[in-house]
Amino acid sequence: MAYQAKPNQAKYNQKHAGRHNGLGLFGRHRKTILLFTILAAALAAGTGVFIYRQENTIGGNTVVAYVDGAPVTAGEYQLFVARERANVMSLYSNEQITAKDFWTTPVGGQAPVDRLQQLVFGDLIPIKTVQNLAARKGIARPFDYRQFMSQLPAVNESRQSDISAGKAVYGNAAYDDFTYYNYYQSNLKTSLTNELLSENQNISDSELQDYYQQNKQQYHIQTQVHVITAEIFPQTQAESDAGLQTLQPVKEAMAKGDDLQQLQSRFGGVAFTDLTLDDTDTQAGMMGQYQARWQTASAMQAGEIAGPLVLNGVDTVIWCLDRQDDFYRPYEEVKDQLAQDLRQQTADGVIQDAAANANVVDRGDLPRRAALAVLQPGT
Repeated sequence: MAYQAKPNQAKYNQKHAGRHNGLGLFGRHRKTILLFTILAAALAAGTGVFIYRQENTIGGNTVVAYVDGAPVTAGEYQLFVARERANVMSLYSNEQITAKDFWTTPVGGQAPVDRLQQLVFGDLIPIKTVQNLAARKGIARPFDYRQFMSQLPAVNESRQSDISAGKAVYGNAAYDDFTYYNYYQSNLKTSLTNELLSENQNISDSELQDYYQQNKQQYHIQTQVHVITAEIFPQTQAESDAGLQTLQPVKEAMAKGDDLQQLQSRFGGVAFTDLTLDDTDTQAGMMGQYQARWQTASAMQAGEIAGPLVLNGVDTVIWCLDRQDDFYRPYEEVKDQLAQDLRQQTADGVIQDAAANANVVDRGDLPRRAALAVLQPGT
């Protein structure tokens, strides 16, 4: 069963949506942003993906389908056949997988190869949509898979030369077909998104107000505290003991009402910081080294002073100046973030809607043959 193109792709997806590991097999072709996040993560991790090339059964440059008029060649299609192969196999038992003609034998009314094709088209449609939109906006030339992949040997040679010369090389030392393709597509999507963002600068205040009301829960704060911290960073237990003694007069000065400037002028060996912390921004640090500070501060009331005490190896005094509970960040405070979020949502929506409504035309049994050239080579 070949992929069946429909005039209205969104309706087709809704009708034929399936499930696979919690994600729609076809659905809205999976959200484009999720697809590129997964691809970018694979590239950043330097994950190699084994690609089986079988160009004798069906030529790698043979066009197997079109997405909004843009060709999908067998070689490009087979990149994703190899990627999705394990996902499909995980849906069947070992007995089924090892059976003769596993890929072409219907199970529950559908052959595994046809199920795989749904996943492959679900992967490719958002990607081809980005390529098409980028070409229309003059960001890149129409994508030519053969020409693009012909550049890979020179790219890898250049990277190896730079590494040998001691130059900084970011990412993989060398790319395979999939990571090279993904690297380009990820950058292309970023460029397209930036272009769409630049086109959507004029957002009215009423639009932002509506967006704020619709997403107000995102700006709910359970607990917020405004504190001044006094810290000493000891290297030994003896230094820590001395630091706690040093902080005692700091606490007394806080209790008398000395402001931050006065505290800094009086206690030169102590690090003072003015912080506003809340449950959405605990400022615990990437390694959580300041989590104990948040736990202590969030339990305090205005006017309270905690310490001297040791928090994760740091001699500390915390003075709570103010506390607020159960409130929403005011509109004016988050207005700029609202505008950025709304522009991003609009840009993402343009790409996702274009993918959902893409006109997809397969070329008979060619996609299936391209898939089987990878799945059952030599048959």
